[in-house]
Formats: sequence, C-alpha cells, structure tokens
Amino acid sequence: MPKVSGRNGNGMRSSNTSKYDANNKVLSQTYGALAELRRELSDTKEAVASRGEILRSFATCPDSQRSWLLLEDYFEKLSLSRKDFPDTNWWPKMLAATGTTRLEELAFLFLRARRSVPTELAAHASAERFARAEEAEHEQKL
Repeated sequence: MPKVSGRNGNGMRSSNTSKYDANNKVLSQTYGALAELRRELSDTKEAVASRGEILRSFATCPDSQRSWLLLEDYFEKLSLSRKDFPDTNWWPKMLAATGTTRLEELAFLFLRARRSVPTELAAHASAERFARAEEAEHEQKL
C-alpha cells in the first residue's frame, strides 16, 4: 500500500495554513486601514489627557535625557517604540526644537513614518507645513 504523504508535489505541506494566512492578511489589511478610526474610538478622555500631559512636559523639557524618557513613556502609552520609526536622524531635530515646534516635529515624525497621528497630537500636524518641511529637506539633500 502506498504511503500517504503530508506534502503536495512542490514540496510544501498541504494544510489549511494558506487559507488561514490569507484570511489573517485580509483582516490585518482592513484593520490597518482603519487604525486611525480605531484609535479615536478606543481612546478614553482619560487616556488622551494622560498622553497630552506627557506631551506638554516633553515640549518644555530642557534636559535631553528626561525628554528621551518622556518620549519613551509617550510611545509606550501608544504601544509603540522608537523602532517603529525607521528614520534615524529625527532625535537631534526634536531636541533642537522646544515648545509647540517640538510637538510639530513629533507630529512630522508620525507623518514621515506613514502612521496615523494620535488625537492629542493632531493639532500640531499641519499637512501644509509638513509638505513645506519635506520639500526643504529634499532641496538640502540636493
């Protein structure tokens, strides 16, 4: 009697994992597209206020180490880390700025990484200023 193999002709195991993976991929793509809406709906007023307080401290903090820790706390509350932002030269720009300019730089960081801007940071995310900043950066590189 011939042996029944768990593999199909091309060396891959035949199972329902491909169907499962396809379903998960579709769900993750759909969920990813609605990430901003999901964040807005899931954020409680207390969570937004807490993150806003961290942002206010971050904007006015003169110490680079404390600023870094505040930013890490902010990212943690958003379930993010600095590794989620692939650009490596953003920290010196952020340190050079203070006040609302620093918050604007943080909003630009989210926009450059193509991430949805959190609710409490949305006021500092001007698409027009972001486009001008990107254009100026591009001209500097040339």
